[in-house]
Amino acid sequence: MSERTKTDQTPRLREMGPAPRLLDGLDNVNLPSLQVDPLLILDMDETLVYATTREIPHLNVLTRFEEYTVYERPHLSEFIASVREQYRVAIWTAAGRDYAQAVIESVFQNPSQDLDFFWTSERCTTKWDYDSGEFYNRKNLGKVRRSGEDLRQVLIVEDTPKNVADHYGNAIYISPFEGQENDRELLKLAAFLGQFRQEGHEDFRRIEKRWWSE
Repeated sequence: MSERTKTDQTPRLREMGPAPRLLDGLDNVNLPSLQVDPLLILDMDETLVYATTREIPHLNVLTRFEEYTVYERPHLSEFIASVREQYRVAIWTAAGRDYAQAVIESVFQNPSQDLDFFWTSERCTTKWDYDSGEFYNRKNLGKVRRSGEDLRQVLIVEDTPKNVADHYGNAIYISPFEGQENDRELLKLAAFLGQFRQEGHEDFRRIEKRWWSE
């Protein structure tokens, strides 16, 4: 995706902050007793959707933005419906706000109600990648904790491990989606997340998740 696509512009839908919480400092609270569902943070590009200038006939078009066609990853609707039954869902993308809003408005019927929060590149921390010689946006879950979340009960799905390198214990790495035919990653991830939720782990960070798709 071009830098122009990822540049923030005036939004059609304001960026949503975290939903209000009853208590601050939830790291010191036993969440199961509060009956609060865990938080699942989803990356967007190459995780849920794929934006490209080329035509991909076997995929469903989600929306169009400038010169880009945004395709949905196969089984996206089933995945969203499944995880919303057991998790609070949020979106955190490294993309610009205007593009990201166009996408989430196509994925969710009512983003302001369906999502706990919607964060874009403005909430990321810029880091230098010495290997590539480029800057990139890292997602610091400390910002999520400071909003009142208990990181023991937070998962983040990401296709680029370095974006959440400081919080690998919260991360579930999914293979990047770039238009592959017969992709079933979201179906497998929905099944894994459903089982993971039923197991009732007190601290998600202590559970091995690197080989979830095998």
